[in-house]
Amino acid sequence: MRAFCFGAIIAGLSWATPSAAQSTFKVSGQVLTSSGAPLQGKDHFILIGHDEGNGFVSGTSRIEEDGTFYCDLPPGRYLITAGSSLSPAGDVTPLQERGFAAVTVSRADIPAVVIRMRPRVRVRGRVRYDGERAATSYPSVNLFSVPAFDGLGVGGGEDNARFGPDGTFELVVAAVPVVIRSGYGGTGPDMWWPGPVLLDGRDITDVPTDFSKEAGRLEVVFTQRPTGVFGIVVEDSTQLPAEDASVVIFSEDPAQRQPWANSAQLLTTDSNGRFWETLSAGRYLAVAFPTGTFASRAEALRALQSFEKLATPFTIDPERRGARIRLTLSRPPIIRR
Repeated sequence: MRAFCFGAIIAGLSWATPSAAQSTFKVSGQVLTSSGAPLQGKDHFILIGHDEGNGFVSGTSRIEEDGTFYCDLPPGRYLITAGSSLSPAGDVTPLQERGFAAVTVSRADIPAVVIRMRPRVRVRGRVRYDGERAATSYPSVNLFSVPAFDGLGVGGGEDNARFGPDGTFELVVAAVPVVIRSGYGGTGPDMWWPGPVLLDGRDITDVPTDFSKEAGRLEVVFTQRPTGVFGIVVEDSTQLPAEDASVVIFSEDPAQRQPWANSAQLLTTDSNGRFWETLSAGRYLAVAFPTGTFASRAEALRALQSFEKLATPFTIDPERRGARIRLTLSRPPIIRR
């Protein structure tokens, strides 16, 4: 089977070609529709994504007319997505159904991967702006959903939301656990930050939710009073600010220590050893290491368990606008790259 990339659908992304010395392994399987029948057609393809560096890169591979597929992949954790077709003119069309498979390639081929597609779900809600002044300019908001699979970052997002003039929206999401993410711009002189994502008033910002099983009113909040953590990192021996130090922040809850979670962050201090990041309410841990300790956020997240005894706990309390902490540089752990 031929492997190929479509710049039109993954603009700005590229498939990482393995070096000659790097082994690849065959991942093969079949795509089934929600009825259990093989996906028929010659123009369908799978999207193959994985974390690389500080981003999520993707490539594509063709699905055969009988629904089978295969691809050669180097070791890593991958999200394989089925649910799009390519016209002769090069236009990408999303199918009414979408399916996913998360696979870990290590030292052997992976046969018989089954991707079972399911109809996508329409979720309705509204955007709420918590402003501090009566007259203010509002941001231009972009909403999308991201499949939340163990060990995988933000990739494979669904279509953007369509907005009504009153801030209501309709968002098309996959029938798997997803998290809702947002982008924004055009705020003019007024500053805004993403607030919580609420489902019938319950905070699901970092809670994977299958909307084919959970109904309710979705509300995405933007605020001019963000909550977060402000901190400073100092050298152990001199107590002077640590310039360009690496700060790792992660939730006390192991289930939230995922690449797709906002609660897991890798930050860099400024020239005065300071850092700041918006965070949802909850209990966190933070630890600081010398600059250059990690090659990427993904690398830091893989070692979170070894940081627990070194880390400083803190709590984000919305009533107090967040937390202030002081960290001392820790000895860098041994990182297996």
